[in-house]
Amino acid sequence: MQPREQADAGGGPVRGLIEGFYGPPWSWDARAEVMAAGHGGGMTHYVYAPKDDPLHRERWREPYPSAALDRLAGLVGAGTLSVGFAISPGLSMAYDDDADRAALGAKVDQVLDLGIDLVCLAVDDIPVRPGLGEAHASVTTWLRHHLGDRARLILVPTEYTGTTATPYLDALATGVPADVPIAWTGATVVCDEITVAEAEARAASLGGRPPLVWDNYPVNDSIMADQLFTGPLRGRPAGLLDVTSGWMANPMVQARASLPALASVAGWLRGDDPERAWRSSLGGAATFCEGCDGEVPNRLVARLGDVADGPGWGAALGDAHRWFRAAATCAAPGMEDEVGPWLARLHEDASLAVQALRCIQAAKPVVSAALDGRGRASGPDLVTVGETALALAARWPAARRAEVSVLGARCGVRPVMGQWPDGSWAFRSASVTTGANALDAVVGLALEAADAVVASAPPGVRPAERRAPLVDGLAGGGVAAHVSHVSSDRHGVDTLIAQPTFEWCVGKAPRHRFLDQQIMRSRLYLGMQFPARCPFLKERLVRFREMMLHDNHRHASLSGIPSCKYLFQMTGRVRDGQSPREVFILHIDHQQRTIHHRFLIFSNRNSFGNRTAVPVRCGRQVDRP
Repeated sequence: MQPREQADAGGGPVRGLIEGFYGPPWSWDARAEVMAAGHGGGMTHYVYAPKDDPLHRERWREPYPSAALDRLAGLVGAGTLSVGFAISPGLSMAYDDDADRAALGAKVDQVLDLGIDLVCLAVDDIPVRPGLGEAHASVTTWLRHHLGDRARLILVPTEYTGTTATPYLDALATGVPADVPIAWTGATVVCDEITVAEAEARAASLGGRPPLVWDNYPVNDSIMADQLFTGPLRGRPAGLLDVTSGWMANPMVQARASLPALASVAGWLRGDDPERAWRSSLGGAATFCEGCDGEVPNRLVARLGDVADGPGWGAALGDAHRWFRAAATCAAPGMEDEVGPWLARLHEDASLAVQALRCIQAAKPVVSAALDGRGRASGPDLVTVGETALALAARWPAARRAEVSVLGARCGVRPVMGQWPDGSWAFRSASVTTGANALDAVVGLALEAADAVVASAPPGVRPAERRAPLVDGLAGGGVAAHVSHVSSDRHGVDTLIAQPTFEWCVGKAPRHRFLDQQIMRSRLYLGMQFPARCPFLKERLVRFREMMLHDNHRHASLSGIPSCKYLFQMTGRVRDGQSPREVFILHIDHQQRTIHHRFLIFSNRNSFGNRTAVPVRCGRQVDRP
């Protein structure tokens, strides 16, 4: 075997990844693929350090066989990332023993002959004892002299978390050569955030030596094995690169599934936005990665919960439904052989979330109208609410007991732990994440909606009638809905989605009296966004108000008109015996610069139609159609 030239033989900072997890090591082909992707993203190094390689840790004294050295040499000669080699002798090494030091030197010399120019001495995750810092400083100094100018050296210490000085770190600060970076994972083993101040404090605890960050993201080994961390790098300000001496990301056991997160790390290392770099790397696996990460579905469900009792519920529910419906059939191209259990779980959980959204939708009163004025007004669909809520109650427990987790952690465990001054572990409650699962959240919203509908329906309501009409004087129930949202689909059909504030009308109360009470209390809102170049719209609204005031059966008013949102408020009055009943609705198309007002006619056949429409184009009233 001949020495091979590294892709980066310079002495710049290490900015790449370290295969340093517990669990099955990557295949050689997977290593080559990840290295090529990292090189394309601007990383500099890959460090070989799989904890479950016995020749790396437990049997560190034994030399590597020629077959393994050939594959390692293949990575060195691939021309992508510079290859580093880590050895972890701390479980059994006698640090001052000449024989053990000779075995360590011989093991390292094996890989230096391949052209490797970076060595990592890892003495992490071993029992702590007094005097360990001095022993580690001594063997590090010996190995640094053994390497000479053939390779650089990195030390991964036993106390690799924290920001304050300890006896162990004091020994390293004074005894380890100044040109040997000392690795650090942050304030804890796994960190949601690493700050510039924390990195500076760590440097101060090492006598002013900037730390080399071993970032445990997106690693998912050990107690994190039920999760895939496929989202972007978060909580790492750009200024960290100015106060650290290098950066190594520890990836997941699943090599190809690590690529999106590593692309985000690479983008951050080169100064780009990590989320944008992540998004550009997803390809056909975007929905799958979003589902395993959990941030996108949780944000959609949280938005739905925030507006559930207001006029925005329809749009929020539609956005969530589109995402979950896509997730129920999504693919994970290029990583299917690694992520099969998570992909199947995402399909199942997303389909359950769609069912929960169906329950929420069925619990809302809805008014729909076509442009020709035909449509129907409906109250909550009691049968669908009951059926879907029961199905959710039956299926949800199995999802919560699943062996793998998607859509965010429902009871996730991560080693968000620090270390005491003696090196022992200090547990933190942040190690356990609960209540962060989008499926659990949306099912909870659905069950709450079902409860609210049942609680509000008096005994006279017949669920078998399903969608009750908006106004029905017959026994069996009717609903007075407050219209609150307008959207148009690609067929030009307006959908008026009712606010979830409704009242049941049971028995044979006079329709005119009921209508008079409800319409006078109703507020019909249409939120309208306009560009600044349309100042004429407020004037047109005022003219419409004046035009309507001549009719003593209806009166309208304007209120709350900020610079970019026009809010039209209407109240109506219906006289005794008047038929049909009319409600005024204003529709504005700012792209066509057209304003329409519509009268929705509620008859005892539960239909309504377009009474009149008055278009206004560019400030001029045109003839009625």
